[in-house]
Amino acid sequence: MTIDTLPDDALLEIFTHYLLEDWVSYIDDTETWHTLVHVCRRWRNIVFESPRRLNLRIRCTARTPVTAMSNVWPTLPIVITDDYSNVHSGSSFMEGGDNIVAALELKDRVHGISLWNYPPRHLKRFAEAMLGSFPALTCLEITSTDEMVPVTVFSEAFLGGSAPRLRSCYLEGIPFPGIQKLLLSTSHLVDLALTDIPHSGYISPEAMVTCLSAMPTLKWFSLGFVSRKSVPDRSSQRPPPPTPAVLPTLTMFDFGGASEYIKDLLYRIEAPLLYVVTIHIYYPRIHDAPQPHNFLARTKIFESCSAAVVEFTDHDTCFRYGYQFSLGISNVMLWNRPSSLVHISSLSFPLICTLESLDIRVDGITGPPYQDNPVAENTEWLEFLSPFTALKYLRLDKNSARRIAPALRHSQLAAEGATQVLPALQSIFIEGLSGPIQEAIGDFVTARSLSGLPVAVYSWDGQSGTERTGGRRALEV
Repeated sequence: MTIDTLPDDALLEIFTHYLLEDWVSYIDDTETWHTLVHVCRRWRNIVFESPRRLNLRIRCTARTPVTAMSNVWPTLPIVITDDYSNVHSGSSFMEGGDNIVAALELKDRVHGISLWNYPPRHLKRFAEAMLGSFPALTCLEITSTDEMVPVTVFSEAFLGGSAPRLRSCYLEGIPFPGIQKLLLSTSHLVDLALTDIPHSGYISPEAMVTCLSAMPTLKWFSLGFVSRKSVPDRSSQRPPPPTPAVLPTLTMFDFGGASEYIKDLLYRIEAPLLYVVTIHIYYPRIHDAPQPHNFLARTKIFESCSAAVVEFTDHDTCFRYGYQFSLGISNVMLWNRPSSLVHISSLSFPLICTLESLDIRVDGITGPPYQDNPVAENTEWLEFLSPFTALKYLRLDKNSARRIAPALRHSQLAAEGATQVLPALQSIFIEGLSGPIQEAIGDFVTARSLSGLPVAVYSWDGQSGTERTGGRRALEV
């Protein structure tokens, strides 16, 4: 039997599976079906008779002559994709821009628009071609390259101010004053990302929640600002409503911006199905710190979380609870302001009260420990560790051990200090345990043993991963 003996329905089923295997995203792999239609006339007819089932689309780029394309292919949905940084250089933009504008003029057929890394001076021309309605548009992705002064190129008339069929929206570095009007029309949106928003494109937490409330199918939401000025205006700010807005299908949430903004936003929303949360705070103020645990308390996702990683670098500090929750703070000069450690732990409390395993890493910081006032640094390290009352396993790399081991020894100087800090601790794993670190941690282990709460110390080589039982027993008391 040869494939020619198969009926049309069987071939169509085979074609469907063939194309499904190649569909990575809505925008990518739009031309796989070209191979099928070039095999023979019969295959060509089968493919073109089922455009919806096979999700046939025509991909237009800056190199696609739209007029010639219309003479070759039937009237199919269009996706416009182009990356300025990869295919353009100066003079070649004019011809490529003409092709993209020509494709945008076919408004009724455009299902997807993906324009990456375009400078505002070029986006302005495309924006003028997108002033009318695009009734079939389901995917919108536009990113702008950094410039000294962001230029607002998208007016309130962009897309006619309405995109009722839009399911995915990704805007990066785009100041768009009319974004609220557009979002209020996207009741079928599933994915929404507004990132690297300049101050000229600021949208208040209250307005943002109003938009989110109109998206009952939203699953992924990412929001980020680049300016320290992008904070709520306290003089005109309204108090949060007594009942938060419910986002019934939201499973992933990502934020980057000022602490004042996320604090106000979290008070206004509730997401019962939330599974992954990433919060990165820029320019934090201690008194304006958000309390993400209040927000997470309205979900049950993180109740079983028992392990975490805290990582310190020259530029930021980050807490990670598995793959589900991450809290980062930028612009933390750790060794000049060790009080930031206490600030970090207060943001995550009481989530950290249930942790049993903690991995502390200090990356990219090669200088000596804080030396102007080592006692003060020890005290602040202990304040950082004090909320981890259920912690059983502590893992330290070389850099973190140099700072934490003296602090643990310092804890025994106070009455019952050795048992007040990390009272449930059973094992400490230290990378390359030797010298002053071994002496300092030995004093702590001795004090714990005398208090009836022995702690085992293991040395590891940095390659054994996070196994609780890995490493070589280093200290016996």
